[in-house]
Amino acid sequence: MSPVKYHVQIANVHEVSLVGDADYAAWRRRLSAHALRPTMVDGRAQLLISAVEARFMGIRFRELSLSVFVSRHGDDRRDGAFLMHAFNSVRFFAWVERTMFRTPYWPARLAVSCHPGSFSAAQHGRTLIEARRAERSVPDLPLWVGEDGWEGPIYLPDRFEGDAGSMFYGRIGGRTQVFPFGPDDVLRMLPTDGNESLQWFIDSDFTPREWHLRESARHGKSKTVPRA
Repeated sequence: MSPVKYHVQIANVHEVSLVGDADYAAWRRRLSAHALRPTMVDGRAQLLISAVEARFMGIRFRELSLSVFVSRHGDDRRDGAFLMHAFNSVRFFAWVERTMFRTPYWPARLAVSCHPGSFSAAQHGRTLIEARRAERSVPDLPLWVGEDGWEGPIYLPDRFEGDAGSMFYGRIGGRTQVFPFGPDDVLRMLPTDGNESLQWFIDSDFTPREWHLRESARHGKSKTVPRA
């Protein structure tokens, strides 16, 4: 395969992510329609909620995405991801993503903070998802600190019956702090008929395990192309 060309590259991205797990059988059934298999670790599927704040062409924006890690080899390697749903705080950016790049983006009111770590998404005056690390009198120590990231194919939902599906390549990197999801930390997801992807996270018993914080990350994105 020829080297991936990242047509969009953004630096100084503030990123707050929750990595967790969920019922494997439920996600195996859900992804079988897309000819994909979730990554399995200790018998559970591996899921990600990621929120970012950055600038593109001088315009500040925020994004929040819901993804499932997939394995192209049927093991515990996170060598791909399936992007279930995403939000963008700039309505025009969400429209461009949806119509030009075939990605499942929709406008929403978003908040992201790396200190101590929080994010939220709201639509039509309703908070759909909210997460935050608890303020502590004695700051907890990270599980790990260092340069880290991820790079690989990101698969997109089929847009209509018979659609072969699309994908793009994504790259994320930067100094990362990893903290456990503590007993006083908060994750709230609002059940809603209007967001099937969020409902899947709820119904599959998504359990957050770790916070991944990057105060100055680097993001890259390729063109959207048909799946092989």
